[in-house]
Amino acid sequence: MVRVWRHKRADDISLTMFLFFSFGTVCWLVYVLGIGSWPATVAKAVTLAPALAILVLNLKYDAEQ
Repeated sequence: MVRVWRHKRADDISLTMFLFFSFGTVCWLVYVLGIGSWPATVAKAVTLAPALAILVLNLKYDAEQ
């Protein structure tokens, strides 16, 4: 994430892969919220935050090119 932000380009990161990864992480987050597992909820939230940031940066810098 830091590399993408510093270089202002994300052409070496697969948008499709991060879309699927983020979707899968959101599904897991919904599941662990449903079962009430707070440690797993925190872990999934921590995983999802940088994944979504990379996804947003990827979309932003791809649109600029």
